[in-house]
Amino acid sequence: MKFAAVISPFDWAWFFGAWGKPAASIVLDRLHWAGVRKIYLRVRQCQCYYPSKADMPGIHFWTPQNCVAEGSWGTKGHEWQWWPQAYDFNTYDAPRLFIDRAHELGMEAYAWLEQAEAHGHGWESRFSREHPELLTRNRDRQVVNGNLSFAFREAIEFRLAILREMLEYRFDGIAIDFQKGGDHRNPRVDADGTYFAHYDPPVIEAFANETGRDPFTIPNSDPEWLRFRANYLTEFLRQARALQKWLQPQQDFGVMGIPKGKPMPAKVVRSSTDHSSASAATAPAAGPLEGNLEDHDTWTSEGLVDFLVTTPLAQQTTPYDPDVYRSIIRGARSHLQGPCQLRLWQLAWGASSERVQEMVHAAAEIAAAEGVEEVVFFQAISFEDARWSKSEVTWNALRNAIADVSGRPQDKVAPPEPWRLR
Repeated sequence: MKFAAVISPFDWAWFFGAWGKPAASIVLDRLHWAGVRKIYLRVRQCQCYYPSKADMPGIHFWTPQNCVAEGSWGTKGHEWQWWPQAYDFNTYDAPRLFIDRAHELGMEAYAWLEQAEAHGHGWESRFSREHPELLTRNRDRQVVNGNLSFAFREAIEFRLAILREMLEYRFDGIAIDFQKGGDHRNPRVDADGTYFAHYDPPVIEAFANETGRDPFTIPNSDPEWLRFRANYLTEFLRQARALQKWLQPQQDFGVMGIPKGKPMPAKVVRSSTDHSSASAATAPAAGPLEGNLEDHDTWTSEGLVDFLVTTPLAQQTTPYDPDVYRSIIRGARSHLQGPCQLRLWQLAWGASSERVQEMVHAAAEIAAAEGVEEVVFFQAISFEDARWSKSEVTWNALRNAIADVSGRPQDKVAPPEPWRLR
């Protein structure tokens, strides 16, 4: 079993002031010491974590000046005051620094590339603000903020331009994320967990021309209508795979997707815009295709992906029920119709040292028996920002558990310094 971790450069800067080249060493040296041998680096979160030419490099995050919506994150309460005004990713090439340091340590570095153009409530990308006509609509004809439609050529070209920049960095792999991000106030599934968006004029017109049917007069869950919408996302993935094969043919290329049952922003929306309660009510996704237009069967049968990262237990930090843990893994595996490695996204926020050990042992004992080859912790900062124990204890728990399940003798190497960044 391999253990990997997600890294968000801005989160480390925000929480602990880790910035630039020292940040890469601070984060990666800790992970390597703990036994983690791969990272998935967040390269974009509405703004880019590098001096991008295709999009806006991150600068002046979440202030009243750059928030889009009245009452969004950053304009409510005191939160925006926490965000430093001087951080400018024009001067911080996080991918280059993290790739170089990871390789020095013998670690693999993957790009984690989210497809959403919003993060949280109202914090949207410059591209989506400048091109609202490219945002998808749901069945109620509402704009789904932060979600570009896959039916518009301009939106596809923008996504491919970002992907091309990542390919030029020569990561060891790239994971295109369809599950994370978005403006959670906008419903993306109906009450039954069926995808509620991509009711866009070109999609509706094309469907009517091909089938003679009006999407608004048939159920949202109509199988033909669902698969028709999913084909747009699949076509984007075909183009992304072709670009990767052309520029970096040896690179590992895959997706982060949802399993059946993952909570998704649903049709019933709370009225509050407060940070803690602005999210839409959730409903469990009816399946990856049904709930998020992710056609894992087609993607794997066509060889569009080398791996799939899915969630073992949505929003939980430990497998409370081993049978459910197994069933979700088996459900995800049932959609793999060709060679494709299955990996698990494991939420680690707020995990105590005991929970960390439970997660590692569940991965090694239950997930491995089901054919899973890698667990990806979301995210590395969880072990530093421990809620229920000191971070030193949590890091030690991770290190000891990984050594235990891997059968490696525990060495006497001291943890990297400085241990605390605050």
